[in-house]
Amino acid sequence: MTEDWTSRAKTSLGIDEAIDEDDVLDLARVVAHGVERKMAPVSTFLAGLAAGRAGGDPAAMRAAIEKLRNLAQS
Repeated sequence: MTEDWTSRAKTSLGIDEAIDEDDVLDLARVVAHGVERKMAPVSTFLAGLAAGRAGGDPAAMRAAIEKLRNLAQS
């Protein structure tokens, strides 16, 4: 179900880049438990925004996720 949703959402937004759902969901989990639950979607949005500003590079998304994960765990 989640892969189908991701595929349909990406198509509707015109996104061709691959994403690692597990990384995004892990970031949400870490933020929800380490910071506050309601900050999880905000944090995933910020990671996506950072990746978009870097030209949509998947490596930029992974780097943004890692920075925010580390921040939430500190």
